[in-house]
Amino acid sequence: MKKSNHQKIRTLLTNDPTGFTSQQISLHVGMHRGGTYRALKAMVDVYVSKWEKINGKYQAVYKVVKKPQDAPKPVKESNGKTPVAA
Repeated sequence: MKKSNHQKIRTLLTNDPTGFTSQQISLHVGMHRGGTYRALKAMVDVYVSKWEKINGKYQAVYKVVKKPQDAPKPVKESNGKTPVAA
């Protein structure tokens, strides 16, 4: 089975809040651009934050969504009932 590069891409995008184009990601991670593009499309936490005009062509700038914390589990109230979520 082929090793996934998703974690390398995720780490790169997490460490730089300005984002990267697929070409920049390819250079940093050491992948072919087609493989980088396929990986980006498969990653549910990656999105296009803006478009930049580079050498006369618009290129997508990718960023990663920071995972929010899980909601805390409700605790029983003093009357013994679990509060209902709104």
